[in-house]
Amino acid sequence: MKKLITLFALLMSVNLQAAIINVETDQSNYQVGDEVTVTITGQNLAEITAFQFDLLFDNTAFAYVSTFGSDLGDALSWPWMLTDEANALGRGLAFVDWDFAGIGTDAVLTIAKFSFTAVKSGVFGFGVGGPDAVFGDINDQDVQASFASLSSVDVADASAVPEPSALALMLLALVGWAGVRRRA
Repeated sequence: MKKLITLFALLMSVNLQAAIINVETDQSNYQVGDEVTVTITGQNLAEITAFQFDLLFDNTAFAYVSTFGSDLGDALSWPWMLTDEANALGRGLAFVDWDFAGIGTDAVLTIAKFSFTAVKSGVFGFGVGGPDAVFGDINDQDVQASFASLSSVDVADASAVPEPSALALMLLALVGWAGVRRRA
């Protein structure tokens, strides 16, 4: 009986691998006006046929440009669909596989990539989660998922680069000043 219970527990633990969702940026330092690429990846997604969660960020610091690049397939193809839309927390993501086959792999997959423009200086974070986050399987049962990372970025004000004519005038003024000092 102990062997049977142990075998059952082992089988259950293999099936209970939680999905892991990560968020990463293409770099950690930006200037105001730079394009920021945010990538959301998922692992252990084999059982999942639907999900909903938010990409969390400061809407006043980043202007949304576009959503692109998913390993889940073309967002316009049937029988599944990945959608995203602006919300109070950032961007809401939703996925449903109408064929109910599930994503079908435990490999690390890119769920979505986002492009933003940095519009304000400071230190900001990108995260995933939200109060309505849910992952489901073919039987419409909840699937465990964890949100494993928060990506922090530092946005600096764009530094002003002097024009060549301004440098030439400054050099001319220094030469003139040095000439006046020499005569005195």
